[in-house]
Amino acid sequence: MENLIDLHTHSYISDGSCSPTDVIKAAKKNKLKAISLTDHDSIAGLKEAKIAAEDSNIELINGIEISALYKDGRLLHILGLGIDIHNEYFLNSYNKMKKAREKSVPKILKHIENNHGLSIDINYLHKVKYDEYLSRYDIYRYILENNICTEPQKVWDIYLDPIPYGNDELITVDEAIKMIHEAGGKSYLAHFNKRIGF
Repeated sequence: MENLIDLHTHSYISDGSCSPTDVIKAAKKNKLKAISLTDHDSIAGLKEAKIAAEDSNIELINGIEISALYKDGRLLHILGLGIDIHNEYFLNSYNKMKKAREKSVPKILKHIENNHGLSIDINYLHKVKYDEYLSRYDIYRYILENNICTEPQKVWDIYLDPIPYGNDELITVDEAIKMIHEAGGKSYLAHFNKRIGF
């Protein structure tokens, strides 16, 4: 019998449509032997996914998809698979990036209000966030869930991608690879790159 695996999945902690537990349930339903939860720039769902995977007798491979800065304003998405999420080096780089992104949220909300007339309460975002830190993904979910824009890619194209990233919000490709390897993981290019508004 074929042993099926999926090493690139997302939950609603980034831009997926269901919880980490439901990602595991879908894996079980589709008879997968192993799965990696690789949310964008977040490891927040791995604890929940681990519990669900143990209950479902599925091997969970800790993962992340890091948005990393390459040359000429290009953004590469680097998959990190098999990472130790308690590794000190990994966490130092990870938390520095997450804190910088949370710090930028008020500026992003102001830009959206000024350019699109859309006012989003940051206190509400704090109440409904899935991650420890606020990020663009909380704004993304708000816009989708309130039917302000119903096409996921257009949320990024119209509201979020035109806003430049600030200092420390993006990890360089070299640093992304290093932090993954320091955490005992393997790094892979998730897909082709995209240009961002610098």
